[in-house]
Amino acid sequence: MKTQKTTIRDFLFGENSREKVDAWLPRWMKFPAESYTTRGGFRTADQWARVQPLFMAE
Repeated sequence: MKTQKTTIRDFLFGENSREKVDAWLPRWMKFPAESYTTRGGFRTADQWARVQPLFMAE
């Protein structure tokens, strides 16, 4: 875990011969959220699609 944190920090700040990456976010933090795999979507988005009509009903 310590090595992973160091690698991510290096990319964010452009240190230790790593190319700096600006405005990076994990896919799950973006809006709308994205999945890392092709196995069937993003679970939270799928659940929202199912309950959204309940919030839109009058």
